[in-house]
Amino acid sequence: LQLAHRGRREPPPGREPSEMAGRPPLTGGALVLLALALLVAPTPSLALYTKTGDVVILTSDTFDEMVVKDDTYWMVEFYAPWCGHCQSLAPEYEKAAKELKAGGRAKLGAVDCDVEKDLCGTYAVKGFPTLMGFGADQKEKPETYSGARDASGIVSFIKEALGVKGGGEDKLAKRLTYADAYTFMHFEKTPKVILLTKGEKSVPSWFTSVAVKYKDGKTRHVIFAYAKHEDEPGVARNFGVTEFPAMVYVQSEKGDKGHHALITSEELGSKASANIKAAKAFVDKCKAGIGEDDKLKIPSFPQPRVPRKTADTKYKALSEDNINTDCFGSSKGICIIAVVDAPAGDEFKENVKMVDISKKYRNDPFNFVFVDANSQGDFIGAFGLTAKDVPKLVAVKTGKRNRYAVYDGDLEVKPASEFLDRILGGDMQFKNLASLPDFEPEYLRNQKGDDDTGDTGDGAVTPSEDAGEEVVE
Repeated sequence: LQLAHRGRREPPPGREPSEMAGRPPLTGGALVLLALALLVAPTPSLALYTKTGDVVILTSDTFDEMVVKDDTYWMVEFYAPWCGHCQSLAPEYEKAAKELKAGGRAKLGAVDCDVEKDLCGTYAVKGFPTLMGFGADQKEKPETYSGARDASGIVSFIKEALGVKGGGEDKLAKRLTYADAYTFMHFEKTPKVILLTKGEKSVPSWFTSVAVKYKDGKTRHVIFAYAKHEDEPGVARNFGVTEFPAMVYVQSEKGDKGHHALITSEELGSKASANIKAAKAFVDKCKAGIGEDDKLKIPSFPQPRVPRKTADTKYKALSEDNINTDCFGSSKGICIIAVVDAPAGDEFKENVKMVDISKKYRNDPFNFVFVDANSQGDFIGAFGLTAKDVPKLVAVKTGKRNRYAVYDGDLEVKPASEFLDRILGGDMQFKNLASLPDFEPEYLRNQKGDDDTGDTGDGAVTPSEDAGEEVVE
């Protein structure tokens, strides 16, 4: 403003005053106006965000492909680099972008309106900064954000839009496990919808967008959940689903009865907007009443363990004395045999895990025993096993028909529990067992150890070689 106090301009160095004689001198008032204009005029500035940051720089060339056609939730800031409020927001916006990027559920982008005037005009941007949320069902009509201009406010707004609690758990669509599936479907009669996914880090945002349409305050007219096939393969398997994503509508009835209907991956479509439209139409149709041709019986899942008096743990070594009481013919119903390398009794490496498993299922219709594979070759051979196959679990059902199933995974508590849960849920395929195998008594094993030829040294023959004598059971 000091320019306004000068009476006239001095000629530049090296130039005579006569060279400026043809130019009228600036008056004091003109100088004041010039100074004010310089103060308020926009000045060139670098963009507020960089290509290496967590905020994605968007342009007219990339906007549709990255934001509009993408299923991901996007928040976009329309800004001008010279805007003071935009400059204040930039570090908070970067912070929010970093936090949300870790969850993989949302992305933050920015458009420089000094450069992308047409794009900003398309979205009727009238002030800076303007923030808009582009949800899966809001690509054509984004929601303007008017909350706190800090990282916490932005993150909370986006999580609320996605139906996510502060801790990361979905409140509109809970994560469903195989063990909880029965309770989820039958605990109350409100209709349920289950999304079966594969290759998704978390529940897709389009699914929560559908879920919110069936929520009125705290009342849910339909309860939503999702199951990741990688973690809970039994859920999709029981519903007969092999292609993902797929969606199941479940209507339970009295007891554990009820029916379900299914919409396939092909019917859902490949884009979020198509997913939302197809899913909502499917749910509305099912709520109105599933047609008889579309009704399917709800498959069996393991029922929850009811708290009751704790039963004694049933787990011991199998022997000729207990085989018909604790295994075949057991009042528990199903005998679970651990086939292990146990020449020294219970001193085998899987014993601790078997103790834990037997305790976990002490109130269920299982009896647990273990058998040494090396000394009971004929016994385990009835189940198609040899001593080289250890460790294995064999489930044996006895009755009018004798059947068995073999678990050949790791003998750890979690995977073995999945095997046992499938049995409890009626989802295990059992093979027919022609006859129950004989358990070789210890005294016969000792005789074999003394002389493998069966010759006792005095010409006598062991009982097992005498065709007329039965082996003691």
